[in-house]
Amino acid sequence: MIVPKYSVVIAVYRSERTLRMLRDRIAAVFEKIGQSYELILVEDCGGDGSWNIMRELHRLHPEVKIVRLTRNFGQHNALICGFSLARGSMSSPWTMISRIRRRRSRSYWRH
Repeated sequence: MIVPKYSVVIAVYRSERTLRMLRDRIAAVFEKIGQSYELILVEDCGGDGSWNIMRELHRLHPEVKIVRLTRNFGQHNALICGFSLARGSMSSPWTMISRIRRRRSRSYWRH
C-alpha cells in the first residue's frame, strides 16, 4: 500500500449536500499539484444522510477513508480522531490546503 504524502482531515456534521462536491474539489487540487493524498472524513453524528454519502465516496474513491463516531463529540475531537488515523507525512485540515496550493504557485523569495 502506498503511503500518501498528504492527509486531509475533515470533521463532517450535517454535510450531506456538500460532501460529493468537497471530494471533487479536493481531488482537483491534488491532481493539479501532482501529489498523493488521502481524505479522512470523520462523521460526528449530525443525524442527516452524511454517513451514507461517505460510504459511497469510500467505495468509489480509494483515497477516501471514513470514520463514524458513536455520538457527537464536537469538531475538535472529530479532527483529533482523524489526525490519529492519518498516514501522510503532511496532515492538514482542508482549510490549509489552499495555503499549500498558493505556496507552490508563487515564490517567497525576491531576487
